[in-house]
Amino acid sequence: MPRRKKLAQSKPILISFLSEETQSPHVLNLRETLAEPLAKAAEWQPNAFERVLSQPLSSFKSPATEVEDILEEKPVVVEEGLFFSSDDDEEEETEVSSVHRWKMPDFNFSWPRISLSAISWPQFPWISWQIMQPAFAFKHAGLYGFVLFALVLILPLPAFSTYASLRKTQNQITKLGTEAFGHLEKGQSALLAKDIVGATKDLQTALDLFSQTQKELKGINPVLRAVLSIVPGVRQKYLNGEHLMMAGTNLSVAALPLIQAADISPEKSLSEQLDGFGAVLAQVAPRFKAVVSHLEQVDAGALPKAEQEKFLSVREKVKWLASDLEKIQPLLTNLSIILGGDGPKRYLLIFQNDTELRPTGGFIGSFALLDVDKGKIKRLDLPGGGSYQMQGALKAAVLPPPPLQLLKARWEFQDANWFPDFPTSAKKIMWFYEKGGGPTVDGVLAFDTRLFVDLLKITGPIAMPEYDLTVDENNFVAVTQKQVEIDYDKTENKPKQFLADLAPKVIEKLLTNTNEFLPLLGVLNQNLNERHLQMYFSNHDLEKFSIASGWAGELKDNPQGDYLAVINTNIAGGKTDGVIKQTINHQAKIEVDGSIVNVVTITREHQGQPGDVFTDWQNVSYLRLYAPEGSQLIKADGFTYPEEKLFKVAEKWYKLDEDLQAIEQEQTIDETSGTIITKELDKTSFGNWVMTKPGQTTTVSFTYRLPLKLLNNSDYLSYSLLAQKQAGRVADGFFSHISIPVDWQVVWRDPAEIDLNGNQLNYSTDLKEDRYFGFVMKR
Repeated sequence: MPRRKKLAQSKPILISFLSEETQSPHVLNLRETLAEPLAKAAEWQPNAFERVLSQPLSSFKSPATEVEDILEEKPVVVEEGLFFSSDDDEEEETEVSSVHRWKMPDFNFSWPRISLSAISWPQFPWISWQIMQPAFAFKHAGLYGFVLFALVLILPLPAFSTYASLRKTQNQITKLGTEAFGHLEKGQSALLAKDIVGATKDLQTALDLFSQTQKELKGINPVLRAVLSIVPGVRQKYLNGEHLMMAGTNLSVAALPLIQAADISPEKSLSEQLDGFGAVLAQVAPRFKAVVSHLEQVDAGALPKAEQEKFLSVREKVKWLASDLEKIQPLLTNLSIILGGDGPKRYLLIFQNDTELRPTGGFIGSFALLDVDKGKIKRLDLPGGGSYQMQGALKAAVLPPPPLQLLKARWEFQDANWFPDFPTSAKKIMWFYEKGGGPTVDGVLAFDTRLFVDLLKITGPIAMPEYDLTVDENNFVAVTQKQVEIDYDKTENKPKQFLADLAPKVIEKLLTNTNEFLPLLGVLNQNLNERHLQMYFSNHDLEKFSIASGWAGELKDNPQGDYLAVINTNIAGGKTDGVIKQTINHQAKIEVDGSIVNVVTITREHQGQPGDVFTDWQNVSYLRLYAPEGSQLIKADGFTYPEEKLFKVAEKWYKLDEDLQAIEQEQTIDETSGTIITKELDKTSFGNWVMTKPGQTTTVSFTYRLPLKLLNNSDYLSYSLLAQKQAGRVADGFFSHISIPVDWQVVWRDPAEIDLNGNQLNYSTDLKEDRYFGFVMKR
């Protein structure tokens, strides 16, 4: 007898009818039709005939030990459909006993025509054995003969017996599916209109209809379903219907608990609300992942052409949403800690006036001490005297940065935000606060007038009867400036008392109106992105999380690339920055040797009105440009230095500030322009004075060489620029023009809005947020 050869192991091809998961335990009044345990999917239990079809050799024992071993390890089962084997690799044939060989039948048969157009199932084709045999590519007749024989003999029986019911199912699925997606869309509209009751009702109705649709689909004979899923030209359209139904079901199940979570009880603390919201999101996040999974398996090309673009758009949005939900858990956890979820916290709140611009957003006119515990405000102390109230108690006498000596001979609390890197300034603010007799705090939260305006959009007008005023989003800046600068009680001398009275009313209205919880989160997120709100935490883990989340307001890095930040410091220039229109023009020339020369031109237009008590002032700004560390100044044009006699002379015993010395290093002065060049915060800073009178426009520029060279041995080179906005500014205009050598061409650029004209790239945007762009070029 010839040597027995090893049995070739077949490779399974999985084809399925999908089963359904159950709802989240947070869903309100869900139908019992989805009450199966979450961990166990609904499974079809095969009868005897179907077990034979799915495991044709399980009832037989082969004398070949190798065959038995392989079958025990890899049973052929119907799990998501039928397994068929394809032999892609050439392997030696195995000798199997003739007892188990099945002779290939040689006859034709045809299926009845079945139309299920409601879910895009086409008519069954006429199928002949001669067509099926090469398609399945069975080499081992002994192993697979019975499978084919059983399919040919048995499948027509359930097909004929269910023909009438399939036509009925077609109409039922059409009706149920259409109604389900209709209610899903109505629920979305109701939710956007803040109709919580209506949204809940429609989404629950959609969920019930999806459940009935699943039952109708499951009512089709399982063997016939398996055949539907393998017939050429039918499989993807059949599965499209299933995946779309499952996506709709999961989307409905996920949306309902989110609505419940949005209905926040005012009796719970904010920390408890965040914890509860986090628990709900933990439940629905897998649902959104399931939605993405099902939508990814839908073949858009098999959908009607009119629906394809809409489907692709929805799929992309759901993918982004699912991605965000994965990130929101650590966000909620850390927010709870910030709000005292793990114990009391004390923060220093800094009110920055962005009409008097400073490096981190504005002049520190007011501050407050905030105590929170488990999400509840225990104390909010806002001194009516404002930041100048700290002057008398200050126990340190240190020299300020030289430009600030135009104002003061001694560095003080109100001018502590000198560094554009907010974590660095926050530490200095805390240092001055403690030196002035203040307690140690857990962090610093700084915000400007833009945040107040956005919060008033949520709260609506705030009545201030004690001042005979009503404050809203439109008059907040003008009213507040007048109250704290002009109309305060000069005898009592508490110019910031107006803010001390207004802030608690705004906070109270925000906390009591729980329907605005999600809009409030949106406002906070926008102001964090645009650097109108910045946070620093003494706790290392919280600060690390703050930086990762984009809340910290730090100067960022662009390793091996270009960097640019233009920072203005209004020194004795009135409340004029709100009427300064600033544009930044960046030009970079990549020279033949790969070196890069930048010319950055800043234009400042003063739009203040003559006679205005706050804006009819000359804007006096110490302007710093931050470039990659090691950049070399070539020239600086257009700057005007204030008169020397205006600078204050310090007392002899005032000391140099250790932090300032450690941060601003290797300081030199360009003799031609008077530009101060400093190595600072892993950047090179060029600083000089810009003074602009009302109605005038001032233009200044820096020309400098970058420390990096692009050309090397590679045929591909890349250039990128990170342009950071200054905190407190709304949206400076930004224009970039980059020239490349003539023997190079751009092969990729991002964003796509970058215009390419020969060897010149042009990009225009605004600095509402930090901007990053770049390109790759080929020799």
